Amino acid sequence: EDETGGLVPSSQSEEKKYTNIIAKESGYIETISSYRGMILAEEGDYVQKGQVLISGYVPIEPTVYEENWPKAYYVRCNAEIWAKVPYRLTFNQERYLRETDKQGKTIISKKEKTEKEIKAKANQQIRQWAKENLPEDAEILNKDLNFSYKENIIEVSVTIEVRQQIGEEQEILIGEESTDTSGD
Repeated sequence: EDETGGLVPSSQSEEKKYTNIIAKESGYIETISSYRGMILAEEGDYVQKGQVLISGYVPIEPTVYEENWPKAYYVRCNAEIWAKVPYRLTFNQERYLRETDKQGKTIISKKEKTEKEIKAKANQQIRQWAKENLPEDAEILNKDLNFSYKENIIEVSVTIEVRQQIGEEQEILIGEESTDTSGD
């Protein structure tokens, strides 16, 4: 038994470690289902990256009076948590399309990109960013593009809303002060 009254096994092997589920990204909870652990967030809640969403520290309400009855037990949490995660990105593009001679040295003409060309390039940049930064099962739900014309570049400000799983296991270090089991 530890100082909180919970039961502690004599040795914690790798497969028997106790965990919380934390948010690996900030976002709005869409669905949350726990197979083990105590749920600390609800659908619709905005959660911060690193926040404990499901606690592996589960308090026990004793049904009988006994002095040494444990006050809690620990579990390895298992859950699925889907959230809408907003991302704000900025991409730059060349403002002008240049046509050069056959050697590629002399610029023959220079014309400003159309909005259709800017959007096509921005969508390509978003797809590349998503491929490099988002999990495979993530789904882009909404995107908003804003263009700012600078001297020779176009700055594209992008806001996208992505549906993705955000739950991540975090080991509970029993008896250490830094472990957050309060849910605050």
